[in-house]
Amino acid sequence: CLVEAAPGYQRSWLSLETIASVRRFASVGNGAWSMAVGEPSRIEHRGHSSDGGHIGTVFSPYGVPGDTLVIREKWRPEERESDLVDGIRFKADGAFVPIENTREAADRWVATLKPGTPAERKNPWRKSRQMPAWASRFKPIVMSVRIERLHEITDVDARMEGVEPFFERFECFGREQCITTGERAADAEYRASYAVRWDEMYGDRVLWLKNPPVWRVEYAMETT
Repeated sequence: CLVEAAPGYQRSWLSLETIASVRRFASVGNGAWSMAVGEPSRIEHRGHSSDGGHIGTVFSPYGVPGDTLVIREKWRPEERESDLVDGIRFKADGAFVPIENTREAADRWVATLKPGTPAERKNPWRKSRQMPAWASRFKPIVMSVRIERLHEITDVDARMEGVEPFFERFECFGREQCITTGERAADAEYRASYAVRWDEMYGDRVLWLKNPPVWRVEYAMETT
């Protein structure tokens, strides 16, 4: 099963060195969350209903163990000048990945050459949402999915998610700088940096301060 990854995280998927093995994504909905026994990818959700709390079931939008995520990024089809090999060029790091040497792959690649709007023809880079699944170079396989509270993330966890230490990113702040929950950034620099990045990505919708429930997705990486 192919599952599209959350758009908010695509800017971090630049190379194998920057890809973390665990990601946290904002969940959807209100109410109290609890794990469904025996099924980490299914969450029992007590919503706000007129009868005082309807019980429903929410399934992970990030797949279940064994699923393959589709990571989309800015790209363009290209025939490499040096050897006339057809492939996909990725804007994030300029990498070029040749397509498979099959008729089916060639037909799919040729189909991406169809002209678009005048604006699209002027800018050869295609938007990430326009990338077909076959062109994705990063294919993480979901290993586990569960719900946890955002503040459960540790300094080690935050470092695994690829953030910079707080004071490398914010050199102008002093060592006594605190994040919105009152914690000193110096006590856990990666966690503090992650808290800032979280609010940059999600804004007022799911603030770090509110300690929202999040999807914790662990995966193993495959690349083309």
